[in-house]
Amino acid sequence: MFSINKKNRWVFLTIVCMGMTGVFGVPYLTRGFYNVFQDAMGLTHSQIGLLMSTYGTLNLFLYFPGGWLADKISIKKLLCFSFIGSAVLGGVILIYSSFSVLLMVYAGFSVTSIMTFFPAMLKFVRTLGDSNEQGVLYGYKESFYGVFGVIIGLIVVKIGTVTGSDVSAYRWLVVLYSGISLFAGITLWILLKEDNETEKILEKKTINLKIILKLLRMKNVWLVTLSILSCYTVYCSVTYTSPYLVEVFGVSNELASKLGLFRQYVAPIFMCLLYGIIADKVGSSVKVIKITAYAIGVSCLAFIFTPKAPEMITMAILSMFFFTIFSTGVRGAYFAQIDEAKLPIEYMGTIVGIISVIAFLPDAFYYTVMGHLIDRYSHAGNVALGYQIVFGISAFFAVMAIITGKALYKSIYNK
Repeated sequence: MFSINKKNRWVFLTIVCMGMTGVFGVPYLTRGFYNVFQDAMGLTHSQIGLLMSTYGTLNLFLYFPGGWLADKISIKKLLCFSFIGSAVLGGVILIYSSFSVLLMVYAGFSVTSIMTFFPAMLKFVRTLGDSNEQGVLYGYKESFYGVFGVIIGLIVVKIGTVTGSDVSAYRWLVVLYSGISLFAGITLWILLKEDNETEKILEKKTINLKIILKLLRMKNVWLVTLSILSCYTVYCSVTYTSPYLVEVFGVSNELASKLGLFRQYVAPIFMCLLYGIIADKVGSSVKVIKITAYAIGVSCLAFIFTPKAPEMITMAILSMFFFTIFSTGVRGAYFAQIDEAKLPIEYMGTIVGIISVIAFLPDAFYYTVMGHLIDRYSHAGNVALGYQIVFGISAFFAVMAIITGKALYKSIYNK
């Protein structure tokens, strides 16, 4: 499919990671810079929840078509379109910043980050190595996604500190994310060479209802789906750790942004690659995720029950630290489970589409529900309780991940 050998595959994977940082950077600004984004745009928690849920709902409808496209259209074309398209959408936000325009642009991001990018990117990564390298490849992908995010984040935090303006920090975030996405798109288009017969083969490839139903009848497709759903729901709750520290413990926006930067980008640099390596060494990403789910549950409960007092800020940050690194680390092994479960690589895009529709279902409603929940208890004068319920839900899904992990491991290795 690609003219990529084992020596230069890391170069192309790095370019894709660079573009990935830009593609997801703007849509998910709330994960690393929630308070900066909120203050710069003047939005309520509920409005941010609506924005993210609009994006997430559209994603659900586009995951499956995106998987089909990844099996039918040149991966190079899909990736380059995604990178350049996301850069253009970022430029629109810089010119028009009303909430209605934000909603429309985020709808556009659903196309460029999900339909044309996400399944294609995962298929690209899987084709770069054999079965005993999947953990490290996916871990590297998440790790270097974090590297580029940290570079951008540190620049923006410095700008925000010097100018004292959340608006300036926000605009520079959009500029840098869009710029790195554009650069990756142009570079990949120039350097990545595909075999001459690739497009002809893809055009002849048949993905009909019979094949889709066959994939849907595979038990391991559903178990992998539930595993990723459980872990991803926990990861969604990590978004609220920064505002929780600000509103309950009195942490400054500057410190919250630095913690958000750590959570969103620094943690993946080390943890995702580490988890990928461990999964390959252990020989089972499923087993590694299952064990980590125990640690996620414990650290989540510790974060909830840390006493709400200024002198306990250090303890709260430490609890957040462990909650973050564990829930982030398993991202490096999410999709390595597909190979371990022996799901067919020739339909990788379609499988990713099927899994993603359910696994990333929280994107459609989670932020809206949690935003309303937090606002409701804030207005009632008990802001801490709203956040505690959010993190309590995370603990429940950590238990779900443990149960699903046991069932998946048994299904794979009993055979």
